[in-house]
Amino acid sequence: MPTTTEPVAPLCGVVASPDVVITNSTQQCSVSTHVGVTIHILLDPGFNWGMPSSDSTAVEVVNVKRQSSGRLDADVRTLRIGLATVSATGSILCPPGQPCPALARLWALHITVGASTPRSAALRASSLRSLFAKGVFQPLGVSNGHGGG
Repeated sequence: MPTTTEPVAPLCGVVASPDVVITNSTQQCSVSTHVGVTIHILLDPGFNWGMPSSDSTAVEVVNVKRQSSGRLDADVRTLRIGLATVSATGSILCPPGQPCPALARLWALHITVGASTPRSAALRASSLRSLFAKGVFQPLGVSNGHGGG
């Protein structure tokens, strides 16, 4: 009989993305990203997780879903430049009628939201070089023969 299992929660509870840089240390989990990115989080099964919340208006927690296993899925939308900590507490799930230790867990993610990523800045610079090469823009002080500059 086949069985299904839920995926293991990713590093720091953050699903990998090209727009999110994850830094994990023994003290804290941190990510760096830019405005307009959605960070998807998955918190470990086996705990009854409370609602994740942010201490800043730089991000908002949305689309929170709880699984029967205790796993929590949610999205964190980056709204503006700034720093934020999103956190949630979880108490261990125990089978009904069984003794259960009073075990709780704190999950926290420190988020740095910047204006743009180096990758998007490089793409913008590349696009501008292309426009200059096509003669769409001219460097200051250079005339394009059409009366400007």
